[in-house]
Amino acid sequence: MKTSGFSPPVMKIFSDKKPGFSKCIFTVKIFLNILYQRLWFRLILIKLNNYKRYQNLLTH
Repeated sequence: MKTSGFSPPVMKIFSDKKPGFSKCIFTVKIFLNILYQRLWFRLILIKLNNYKRYQNLLTH
């Protein structure tokens, strides 16, 4: 599973009155992307550890 290119759907709203608002949305999008990648990494590690334990039970 390749998740490096995934970014959670975030609405892009651009306003002339608030020039810093789009920058804020961009920062939130990056933050959510990092959280999502960390979550997948932890899930993969947990699955690998469970698989190794299962293999040890079968072989010993």
